[in-house]
Amino acid sequence: MADPVGMLRLRARYRPFPVRGEGLFLLSEHDAQFFEGPVFADLSDHLADGAAPTDAVDALAPVHGRAVAHYALDVMRRSGVLTEGEGHLGATAAFWDELGYDPGTAERGLENATVAVLASGGADPSAVTAAIEAFGIRVVSRSASAAHTPQVVLTPNYLSPELAALARDNWRDGRPWLLARTTGFSLWLGPLFTPGNACYTCLTARLGANRSIDRYIAKRAGNGVGDTSAPATTPVHAPLVAGLIALELAKWLADTTRPRPAEVRVINLATLASTSHPVERRPQCGMCGDPKLQTRLMTTPPQLGGAQSQPKTLAELRRFVSPVTGLVSAVEAADSGLARGPTCTAFFGFGGDALDLQGLKNSAISQGAGVGTTAEEAECGAICEALERYSGMTLGDEPVLRARYVDLDPATTVDPTACMLYSERQYAMRHTINQDQAAFNAVPEPFDEQAMLDWTGVWSLGAGRFKLLPSSYLFYFYPRTPGEPGPYCWADSNGCAAGTSLADAVTRGMYELIERDAVSIWWYNRLRRPAVDIDACADPSVKGLLDDHRAIGREAWALDLTADLGIPTFAAISRRLDGDTEDIVLGFGAHLDPRTALRHAVLELNHILPAVLPANRKPDGDYPYPEAAQKAWWRTATIESEPYLLPSDAPLRSPPVPTSPLGVHTQLRRLLACLEEAGHEVLVLDQTRPDVGLSVAKVIVPGLRHFWARLAPGRLYEVPVSMGWLSETLREEQLNPTAMFL
Repeated sequence: MADPVGMLRLRARYRPFPVRGEGLFLLSEHDAQFFEGPVFADLSDHLADGAAPTDAVDALAPVHGRAVAHYALDVMRRSGVLTEGEGHLGATAAFWDELGYDPGTAERGLENATVAVLASGGADPSAVTAAIEAFGIRVVSRSASAAHTPQVVLTPNYLSPELAALARDNWRDGRPWLLARTTGFSLWLGPLFTPGNACYTCLTARLGANRSIDRYIAKRAGNGVGDTSAPATTPVHAPLVAGLIALELAKWLADTTRPRPAEVRVINLATLASTSHPVERRPQCGMCGDPKLQTRLMTTPPQLGGAQSQPKTLAELRRFVSPVTGLVSAVEAADSGLARGPTCTAFFGFGGDALDLQGLKNSAISQGAGVGTTAEEAECGAICEALERYSGMTLGDEPVLRARYVDLDPATTVDPTACMLYSERQYAMRHTINQDQAAFNAVPEPFDEQAMLDWTGVWSLGAGRFKLLPSSYLFYFYPRTPGEPGPYCWADSNGCAAGTSLADAVTRGMYELIERDAVSIWWYNRLRRPAVDIDACADPSVKGLLDDHRAIGREAWALDLTADLGIPTFAAISRRLDGDTEDIVLGFGAHLDPRTALRHAVLELNHILPAVLPANRKPDGDYPYPEAAQKAWWRTATIESEPYLLPSDAPLRSPPVPTSPLGVHTQLRRLLACLEEAGHEVLVLDQTRPDVGLSVAKVIVPGLRHFWARLAPGRLYEVPVSMGWLSETLREEQLNPTAMFL
């Protein structure tokens, strides 16, 4: 008998169709091969069940000659349609061959395989067990399985509390296991957890990240977990799920040396479309990573002098978008109504950790917003802002010190009231103010220096050391224990920014603080400011956007809000001309380069513009926006009722434009010098999350004003007088009664 190692046969996936006198067709489900010439048709007779090459050549030589026979055999070998072995291979071998497996290796892998099937939450394992055994795989009980025997785990809920202990045991033992959901309109299969891949804790962190409603319900119900279960089922669910699970398991056991990414495969039963949702390993994971990593990073002085990294590409950012395992559940384009200036919204799980229903409702308007001159730019911006917000959320591994303010060193502790800047009058009226339940206008409890609070270090760029601020001021939805007084402060996005490097993020954060400080001085004092000479300051894309406003029946202009800090800061304003309401929208920007500042302001108009377009109104004519304050503004505000929106009588402003672009580090140094010369300290918290990798910073400058209503004494009242814009400071009750609402 010939040695099978030296035998050649057609690969299992090909069906031969010889056409005598013409050649040989080989067909599979995914490709077709044709070998032209009579010798190939005759050669197929000898290769269907395997033949030694010398025997095949000997058989063909009398008709075609030995040289031609050798040539034909060599052509088919080099084309990849032949493999070693003999004997007829069946349909199962064809399947493995289609997958790129060696059928013999696959069959041996399955013959020697043993698995355990476990069920939680009432799932029935019988159908799955039968389907696995149909592959020749031995199924054993959990108690009879060896330490490394793979497991198939069935559950109706991927976040079931039962799975956490099982996952810890499997991780400790190095046991591979496959997770599957047994019910639902969409079937979930995977991940396959193997050493070196993401673990179950990585998966649960992702599953919960964009499921804000589930997380909120879980917290309010007191069980601490979300719910991924789905009740939909049919009589064929059990065999359908069982077959898919068995097939996925067999594909792995057939060749366990093949790397398999951790992913949840979702099969939509309406369309039978299958989508993959990757689960990436989290470097700071409490199970498979370093749970102290985030603390070490946040307690290390930020490095701002390094080279600027490359911006993340749109393809890289889209890795974070998935309705199942993404930090961002979806990205949707909004119709801005303009020929140019696309806008996008990135939806993510902001608000799932809210302390009450109003906090959850307020989070609905805190999604990632992106604008730009191209669709790609808008999508990038939306995803980056969502990732920035995620990076600022309380995730539980932030460094904290529990102490009372009175017990801390004043030299290394920042008085939070200097950052919040609420007035005594606001504190006294907080119950009345908070009745309107507008998130941007809420007033916390007066700060209690005797209260036990969590504190986190922020880096002082000037002092070169860490200083403490309440953790609840730095991280969104910071938890409070039942019965704990307060809250005395809470986090918002003021001064938070993402960038291509930490230095870039810090620079962007400083620009935002300077911008909002100038806006608050203008807005609350209702100052008339000069118009910007758009022809001198704007680039062609900005001019085009403003032309688009005119094309849809609006007019737009820009005001110079630059205050005592001297950083060019502009407001862009657009109003409707042809309706019962003026639907006034605003956008702001600050930058050392006036053109960039104006561009930011005009692009920001486009983010809010879809909310006021007549075509986007609800059937009852209401605005498609949840916040009452914004809707009240659009219904009532006009340039007649709000004359500070109009330019003053001063000549058009045309600030000097830098002759060449300024690098990030040059901008950072200039902004820092500007703020420090004005007597302000710049504090930085590096909020970059290792599992995201996008540089994110929260910048705090005590004394600079938020553009929300923060009405304590200070710059808000003093700058207009020092700049000669007002002859005397206004009293608090004389300020603009409409709180800035963006």
